Amino acid sequence: MRHQGQEVLIVANHAIVGVGLDAEPGKRTVTVLTGQGERRLTFTVDAKPYPERHLTTSPSYLSPNPEALAGAGPRRGGRGR
Repeated sequence: MRHQGQEVLIVANHAIVGVGLDAEPGKRTVTVLTGQGERRLTFTVDAKPYPERHLTTSPSYLSPNPEALAGAGPRRGGRGR
């Protein structure tokens, strides 16, 4: 089964189709390959508002200076070995 050229996950006879949060509402089609050939099934994407969270941080975390980058390298001796 394919949707927009991508494989669709099938679990317990149900298709799980990934649709982006920014997808426009409307009808979509999945293509099923069977022993009798190709079959198209349609489903509807409905509009759904999702809560948003906004994060404000210091610009120094987004573009650290060279000294901060040098200190962010691999650690010796601690965890992660």
